Amino acid sequence: MFKKYLRLFNEEDFSYAIYSKFTDKEWSLFLQCFKDIFREIKKETFQWYFDKNNTFTILKNNKNEYIGIYGLLEINLNFLGKNIKSYLCHNVGILNQYSGKGLFQYIGDKSLSLILNDNNLALGFPNKASRKGHLRLGWENLGNMHFISLKNKTYDNELDKQFTFLEVDNFENMDIEKFNKQFSLNLNKDANYLNWRTSKPNTTYSKYLIKNNNSIVGYAIYKIFEDGIKKLHLVDYNFQNLRVLDEIIKFSMLKFKKSDCELINTWVVEYSIFEKQFQSFGFDDDKELPSYPIILFQSKNNFDISQVEKSRIFFTLFDNDVF
Repeated sequence: MFKKYLRLFNEEDFSYAIYSKFTDKEWSLFLQCFKDIFREIKKETFQWYFDKNNTFTILKNNKNEYIGIYGLLEINLNFLGKNIKSYLCHNVGILNQYSGKGLFQYIGDKSLSLILNDNNLALGFPNKASRKGHLRLGWENLGNMHFISLKNKTYDNELDKQFTFLEVDNFENMDIEKFNKQFSLNLNKDANYLNWRTSKPNTTYSKYLIKNNNSIVGYAIYKIFEDGIKKLHLVDYNFQNLRVLDEIIKFSMLKFKKSDCELINTWVVEYSIFEKQFQSFGFDDDKELPSYPIILFQSKNNFDISQVEKSRIFFTLFDNDVF
């Protein structure tokens, strides 16, 4: 539900438009605006978003300059066992000189009200700077995501021989939606989605199917990330049950042990049963990295968010498209 918010600006001084593609001139204005708000990102990364149903709402001042961005990418959420057409809120921001006036809520109001219908949900993982702005608009907080990591390489794990980890170039059709019955809230993904997600420009992933007697029981996806030190990210995974999750954790630890990375980490929901599985293998809270709220938005009160079992919310690093 939309909440009222302060409007310390004259609405006549601003305009907005929703784009599912850009002209050359619009690309130039968009990329410069994004650079001024956040950092410089190459054009092909944003072109990749438009391979899916994606929009950017652009806020403009009275000089027709781009001053704000609000991205919504179409996704499917498993919400209490139901597949809900939803949107991932991503790459949202306002130029610093326009902050504190209510314009952040204004662009969110316009984007969400025009894109979502009453039967849609929107999902977000805002950073600290934008969290309050989302909540003031009417988003609801369900919990927090954070990074957990492991630096120790002295362990000696053995994989269960019943399971096979098969490295693949692409995912073929596979019935992984059945895994979702153990989650109260998570993204519904199929092979097409995973193949698109791992086609992100300038990024290399290693992908594995997990099989038991030729039956697919899970998958795991990794990437190397450097920000001063070399890290192995477990960016996405899914599993038939907690026994398979244990094998993914052990396989990840062995992959890390054989690598030249200084740590392995992944994103988990705080206080979830899935976090506890990682902790049982020695993973601990990575205090050098921030936590991110999990927030949902609905236009009407058609979804009883209080029914979501927080210990069974499951999201991965892939689900926050900023990374």
